Amino acid sequence: MAFILYHPQKSGATTTVTLPNPERDNVLSSKKGQAKGRTRGGQRRVYDKGTDQAFAQYSFPVLTDAEKTALQDFFDDQADGMAEEFQYDDHLGVTRTAVFDQDSLEWTNIGELTPPSADPLWSVSIRLEIVE
Repeated sequence: MAFILYHPQKSGATTTVTLPNPERDNVLSSKKGQAKGRTRGGQRRVYDKGTDQAFAQYSFPVLTDAEKTALQDFFDDQADGMAEEFQYDDHLGVTRTAVFDQDSLEWTNIGELTPPSADPLWSVSIRLEIVE
């Protein structure tokens, strides 16, 4: 399977970006919507703040220049950074609705393909907030 981003959603997508499978160090996490504090008397208090959140982090250790451009364009133009929801199929074929949970993509140049093409290769990790 591949990792595919769809905008605005899988059915009727106007833009798709297909990437190779991410590394196996993917992280799925959740965050409870709570805050904690202490009273003047020293008692611990926990307050519910709202809905729980779920996150996914994927690492792509080797992307071509074309894949880098496609993902950066998707981030800039379709997702509008963290603003717009989109759907994606992960490497296991699970479709989720998400938004980016980062305001920029940080690219690492990891070298070049074997000469003579000398196309650059890139590495990136993305963090998504799962909204559905």
